[in-house]
Amino acid sequence: MLLGIGAVHAQSVEEVDRRQAALIEAWEKTPLTIRRALFIDGEPRGFGLYKERGSTEFRPARRSSSMPSRSAMAGKTSAKAVFRNWVSSSIS
Repeated sequence: MLLGIGAVHAQSVEEVDRRQAALIEAWEKTPLTIRRALFIDGEPRGFGLYKERGSTEFRPARRSSSMPSRSAMAGKTSAKAVFRNWVSSSIS
């Protein structure tokens, strides 16, 4: 028997359901906020287990074009060949 542990309050299933419904209602009314956002190095190993990134600056992105240049198209004889080369260069 577990006596002397302190007051233990037994709850009915209905009471647990009522309290859970109240919690969900309060949660839905609360706006989502992010108190602290940061960049990390690598993958987190768990909640709160991460290495904070030393800087918020990143390497500039590579310049990529959405279409092949005219010089790339100059030697090609068909639009299919230009498109095929453009797609394969975009993937690699």
